[in-house]
Amino acid sequence: MSDFYKVSDAADNQLGTPFGAVRSSCVVVVDNERVVGILTEQDVVRLNLQQQPLNTLVMQQVMLSPVVTLQESAFTDVNTAIHLLKQHHVRHLAILDNQDRLVGLITDESLQQSLNAYQLQTEQNLRQQVKTRLQETETVLHNIVEGTTTTTGQGFFPALASYIASALNISAVLVTEMVDEELRSLAFWANGALQPAYQYHPARTPCGRALQEGQFYCAGSVQQMFPEDSALVELGAESYLGIALRDSRGKAIGNLGIFHQQPIHFPNRAKQILRVFGARAAAELERQRALTSLEHLNQELEIQVIERTAKLQHKEAQLRAIIEAIPDLLLHVGRDGTCFNYIHSPNAVGEFLPIQQELAEVLPPALLQQ
Repeated sequence: MSDFYKVSDAADNQLGTPFGAVRSSCVVVVDNERVVGILTEQDVVRLNLQQQPLNTLVMQQVMLSPVVTLQESAFTDVNTAIHLLKQHHVRHLAILDNQDRLVGLITDESLQQSLNAYQLQTEQNLRQQVKTRLQETETVLHNIVEGTTTTTGQGFFPALASYIASALNISAVLVTEMVDEELRSLAFWANGALQPAYQYHPARTPCGRALQEGQFYCAGSVQQMFPEDSALVELGAESYLGIALRDSRGKAIGNLGIFHQQPIHFPNRAKQILRVFGARAAAELERQRALTSLEHLNQELEIQVIERTAKLQHKEAQLRAIIEAIPDLLLHVGRDGTCFNYIHSPNAVGEFLPIQQELAEVLPPALLQQ
């Protein structure tokens, strides 16, 4: 016995999404729970154009058979259905269960409807993910800013490293500065604690790549990429992300890098955070270097002043010793005869008249006329 199923969007049918149709567009013929044919609206239009008497026609005479079908278990994605529709140049695809019973019907219109719904849901999910990521990034930035705002000087870099490690849930954070041709650690946070400072050459290390390229990201197998860097083995590092710290002239003066024992979660967000706080770290490092240079300059000036004062004192003492050794009256007289100063040697015998202004005060008139 044959059964007829009219596919309609108004019916709350057993076929379900995405197997339902947009509107009544076909009749599926089922015999003993097996799909044996299909009559579509195009077939009805064709019969009308041919002026066939619809009330006298038998379904077997007008239905399309065999019907293109797809097992429900094989319907893993929309592309499979689209491929069958295009391959057989049909607009209806019957979906069967594991016993070849009709469970649904796919049309090009229902596919389009499902794709539109899927695209809308995907866009909504994407917006929600972006919103969530932005909120998480804002929270991370807020926590790091709050933890480092009141910290300056040598305590800034350890605070920055610890807050970045906590905020990004990262195994290790390293902040370094360039000293000659080597990198010296300003803060090294690993295993949940601040580690001792150390110095190393950046060649053949991920930090060296970050210095050269400005930014370097290794999603995995960082130990294999840099086999000569023994620190990576000690950290058990799998991934790395680092940026160069640059001063106001654009010169690389250090490095800010993170290491993780697994792939870094949300690397794009981590890159943004490192860029923000890398600029802050570079500014603080440049400030500290400027203060250190100023302190050194002040110390050098103080040393120069002390040395120059000592030289002047020594020279004055020499001159004083020479003058005091002269056993007579010593006058400091200008070209016009003005006396500026006089020294009376304590070894001299007799009395000397002090001269206040000019030699005329003590010379006889006859000598003055000469």
